[in-house]
Amino acid sequence: MNHYILPNGPACLQFSGGRTSGYMLYKTLEAYDGKLPDDCHVMFQNTGREMPETLDFVHECQTRWSVPITWLEFRMNDDGYDEVSHNSASRDGEPFLALIAKKNYAPNRVARFCTQDLKVRPAKKWMMAHGYEHWNAVIGFRADEERRTKGKTADRERWDCIYPLYHAGVTKRDVEAWWSKQDFDLRLPVINGQTPTGNCDGCFLKSEKNRAWLARYMPERAEWWAKVEDKGFFFSPPEEGKTWRKLIDHAQAQMDWVFDQENEVYCSSDFGGCHD
Repeated sequence: MNHYILPNGPACLQFSGGRTSGYMLYKTLEAYDGKLPDDCHVMFQNTGREMPETLDFVHECQTRWSVPITWLEFRMNDDGYDEVSHNSASRDGEPFLALIAKKNYAPNRVARFCTQDLKVRPAKKWMMAHGYEHWNAVIGFRADEERRTKGKTADRERWDCIYPLYHAGVTKRDVEAWWSKQDFDLRLPVINGQTPTGNCDGCFLKSEKNRAWLARYMPERAEWWAKVEDKGFFFSPPEEGKTWRKLIDHAQAQMDWVFDQENEVYCSSDFGGCHD
């Protein structure tokens, strides 16, 4: 059984811009001899906080594999999105800022509306605008991410979620091994099996260690998050003392050994001890 042969009917294949979803896209193309069905649409939703390497990777997959990829960004317009390209995609968080302005507060661990509004809804609105009433959402959750496959069909009246990698038994190691044999790759570092700067660079769901690493070694990117909080829109409750401004100041004061990736910890008494 080829798990990359999709059920009959329209499909929206979600390409996050990472290695796993890139692998899924390639295997799906392979299952169809290099050309997807006309009603299978590959989507990449850009928040404006993806690393430049992520945007380059999506573009490279698109051109090398000759597969159309629809690039979408959240907009405050009648459609709720704009179609963009590698050249015109936002690179300084503009869609994210527009969403925060609309909500008048920043997303956080309790109110995680950013994924829904910046990624899920633009794809949904695009599919509906192109005449689709119901479709399959093809999502790149692996066999070692079983928990992520649970409860992901909240909008059942519009789409059903399918997980080809999960059902094919694909793990992170399989994905890494496959990309190691290719002649191009996502040019972001893999540290202890993770890509710390993948997706939104300073996402509040990332570990404190990863965010501190960004603050230390890519302060210009960490500064974007700090400036949002300077305006009163906090990604963590300010009373917890874990603002981006404080994290940047603390990370910059540390010696490099504190960020030793082999130890997998970032030690900070000011930020609650050691975190993985």
